[in-house]
Amino acid sequence: GELNSEACAACLLVTNRLSDVLNKTRADLELSHVANEKKAASIDRVQKAQTKRWLKNEYRVALRASVEDEVEKVCQREELRSSRAIESACAALLEDADEDLPRAVIDNTTAAFCAKYSAGCEGEAARAAVAAAKRTLASEPEPPEGKDTVHKGLVKRLVATSFGSFVREPSEVLVLMHNSVPAPTKKGRGRTVEKRFAPVLADFYALATAFNGSEVGMRFAQIDLRRNDLPWEIELPDPAGLQIYYLPKSDKSTAHLLPQVGGVALDVLPRAELYTQLSQLLLSQLRGPALRAVTSIMTKFVRERKADIAERSGDMKGAAQAGAGKLGSAAGSSEAAAMESAGEGGGGDLSNMPKAVDGQAAGKAAEAGESQPSSSSSSSSPSSSSP
Repeated sequence: GELNSEACAACLLVTNRLSDVLNKTRADLELSHVANEKKAASIDRVQKAQTKRWLKNEYRVALRASVEDEVEKVCQREELRSSRAIESACAALLEDADEDLPRAVIDNTTAAFCAKYSAGCEGEAARAAVAAAKRTLASEPEPPEGKDTVHKGLVKRLVATSFGSFVREPSEVLVLMHNSVPAPTKKGRGRTVEKRFAPVLADFYALATAFNGSEVGMRFAQIDLRRNDLPWEIELPDPAGLQIYYLPKSDKSTAHLLPQVGGVALDVLPRAELYTQLSQLLLSQLRGPALRAVTSIMTKFVRERKADIAERSGDMKGAAQAGAGKLGSAAGSSEAAAMESAGEGGGGDLSNMPKAVDGQAAGKAAEAGESQPSSSSSSSSPSSSSP
């Protein structure tokens, strides 16, 4: 029959990845070989043969364990997520052949394994299938150290080639996906975002300031979609505009996006609603101390934003009632910088936001059996997708 190009490519890419892991594990074990030999030599003759057999068995167990551990994660690797078709083919491979796959890798029979798994997956046809599955990413050069962050070092500048490793680090990750505006002339100055998104950019930078030094360990970054492809397919709600991408520490297989797919664009969404949805985005994935810490941070953040916006609107009475005064200098400078580079915008009714944030935490605390004051929020949840 006709070659299933996606199944063939997925099989070869998976076995190549697993073989790399196997070879690395083997090299690491070889480094300790001398130590094991010395250990065996120090044991008396009666026990020596038995000890050697034990060491040999431990070696095999370690090799197989390394392969099996990678099998659980391999379909999340960038090369296996170049398209939804390849990602689906990878999942199908693991479902159909997860028993035989590790043995084929360990026995170095992966070529025969893939030819059997996907008829015709060998030779030139196999190479063509892999080539078709690989994407050539548009990417800016990775910025050098010292120029790889913005907003006083709190927000990492990502490009296509650095995106994957950053978002999969074992921490909470929040990424602003934006489209820069090129300079109108060679001597002109480009913009990070269109003017209509300036308030959201300022809010994102202020949020990075609010989380700075907290126990949550939230990491902030931004990537310019005009100059960089994403290394795997993500259904973006506003690909030509701006979205916020959250990948929680607890689950790196599922990403969450603002706005929702099909939802209101962030430049149109009232800022009060934006803050509510940001709170939902974060609090929905957290438990215990991290949940309580984020609740506190978000409540303070919203009150400070309310005070700052009221003051900027000339409503000094509203600013006084906010009870939090102006933002700190770092957050205030983020607002000023964003407005300078992308134009001023938006306000919105923020009067109920602290209660909304507390309501989110109360609901999560109830799920976990914790005791917190109760309140409610009627906002819809952010959308989720595979990262």
